[in-house]
Amino acid sequence: MDDDPEDDWMWERARALLDSVEQFQRRAFGVAPPGGRTPIWTPPVDVFEQGSMLWVLVALPGTCAESVSVRATENHLIVEGHRGLPEAFRNAHVHRLETPYGHFRRQIDLPLGRFVLEQRDQVQGCLVLRLRRVPTTER
Repeated sequence: MDDDPEDDWMWERARALLDSVEQFQRRAFGVAPPGGRTPIWTPPVDVFEQGSMLWVLVALPGTCAESVSVRATENHLIVEGHRGLPEAFRNAHVHRLETPYGHFRRQIDLPLGRFVLEQRDQVQGCLVLRLRRVPTTER
């Protein structure tokens, strides 16, 4: 069997990509550092800008809309709430637990400008936020 250096490079690149995905997953669903009374996990987000609109998708599978609060500061959007373990599983023996439960908080840096929240929906396990950039003269 002939070892091709190009094949080795391809496998090394694939392994590096898999490692980076795994690190992302750990960060995305990671628990905040100790010190607080309650563990906090951070949901992953996607942010898209199109014209004057900014769309923020926050992955919150199994979370009720009523258990999520959204507030804006001058430069950030803060999404926090609680994802509870379904009642039916509270006394179950856990074989695998990959989806985080408990309190979550995510602070999202906003692009330069001023934005107002125009729409909030929950679609397919994601909180979908639509913000509109407002001119500095508009209040």
